[in-house]
Amino acid sequence: MEKTVTKIAIIGAESTGKSYICKHLAKKYKTLFVKEYAREYLSNLNSSYNYNDLEKIAIHQLEKEKEAINQKQKIVFFDTSLLTIKIWSNFKYNKCSSFIIKNCENRKHDLYIVCNNDIKWEKDPLRESKNKRDEIFNKNIKEVEKENFAVLEGTGLKRIKMAEKICEDFLKSKKQSIIN
Repeated sequence: MEKTVTKIAIIGAESTGKSYICKHLAKKYKTLFVKEYAREYLSNLNSSYNYNDLEKIAIHQLEKEKEAINQKQKIVFFDTSLLTIKIWSNFKYNKCSSFIIKNCENRKHDLYIVCNNDIKWEKDPLRESKNKRDEIFNKNIKEVEKENFAVLEGTGLKRIKMAEKICEDFLKSKKQSIIN
């Protein structure tokens, strides 16, 4: 019998601690996490990005996700997902490519942890939506409201402990061993 990988995506608006939480959870559960490819792509871009870049980012994000899933871990964490690219595309350009939409529908995660905006904004050259975080948070909730999801709140250690509890409760509900 082939082992099923539990896929947990950490999503939300910019500067909500997604990367930190994702790394922490992967370390705690002794497993892999998939970095947000958009950050790597945009850091290497010599100009401003445009609508067409989002599909390129999505293609590479999918490749990285497949590589991690093929490592045969029990759990894999994802620092954002294609859903994040879909939300951003619709938010910024009022449209989204059919490739991204189709792959969002075909590649659901088992759990979405939606990071609330209750932590301080941190300036970063790649961030551009400081005053739109509530709107983006609400778009994330709307996208996952029919899926397994939890909202992550709090600051510092409280936020980390809440993320751990969300994962533990979800994995217990699946009757899955917590450590790989």
